[in-house]
Amino acid sequence: MKRSIDVKLGKQVSERYHFVQDDEESVLMFWSLFGVLTFVHEYLEGILGWVPLYYVSKCALLAFLSTSTEGSRFVFKFISPMVSAQSDLYVPKIQNETSKIARKIHQVLIRLVLEGADSDELERLQKTLQRQLQNIRTMREKKKNKNSKVADSSEYEEDSKTT
Repeated sequence: MKRSIDVKLGKQVSERYHFVQDDEESVLMFWSLFGVLTFVHEYLEGILGWVPLYYVSKCALLAFLSTSTEGSRFVFKFISPMVSAQSDLYVPKIQNETSKIARKIHQVLIRLVLEGADSDELERLQKTLQRQLQNIRTMREKKKNKNSKVADSSEYEEDSKTT
């Protein structure tokens, strides 16, 4: 009797877990599509506002996409292949541009910090940077020496095999 209760309870827990897991996926799909709709709405509201019944159709679309009707899964099946095909083209460009922007922001921040620093702070910063550069140089030298020792030992092994 106890064994059958454990099996039934385990089955219920397992079913509940899969239900929650499927539900989470639907919710993520819904919010992804909602974000796309919000993005489009934000930039095209002036034009779309003049389309007859735009707001009613948007409301109906959001109701269709809700998790209870599984509309987000339906729409996601069609959008997903197009997005994945285009992402290979645009992701490297986006990464390149964001890294350029990050470098510019970093340069501006450093310039602002240096302009606002007094002479004592600048001297401390200079000493710290010199120490860090010296540490980098010694690490490179150690790595270079280690690599040359490995290369020398491999040459020695090759020479001993040939003789």
